Amino acid sequence: MVLEIENTEKGLVLESKFNTSNKAHLARLTGKDPKYNFVRDFLNANQRGTKLHKVSEGDILEVSENTYSNKATNRTYFRVNAESPHLVKMDLTEVLNLFI
Repeated sequence: MVLEIENTEKGLVLESKFNTSNKAHLARLTGKDPKYNFVRDFLNANQRGTKLHKVSEGDILEVSENTYSNKATNRTYFRVNAESPHLVKMDLTEVLNLFI
C-alpha cells in the first residue's frame, strides 16, 4: 500500500495504490461501533490498483492489508494534516480516544 496526499485547487486529494490481496481496504473512520470498533466509510471498495480520494483536514484513515494467506490483518491509522500536506501515523489507542 502506498499513500500520497496532495493539496490541489479542488482540495486535498489522497492517492492510494494497493498491490496486496483483494481483502485490503482504505477506510475513513467516522465514529465508534460496538461490534467492529469503528464506523467505516470504505474508500477503495476492496479493489486493487490506484485510486484517488477527496479527504479533509482531520480525517482519520484506516489502512488494512491482509497477508496473502488471509490469516492476519495489519491495520495502520493516519490523521490527515493539511499543512504541508501529509499523513500523521497514529496508534490504535489514540484513534479509540478520539471517538470516546
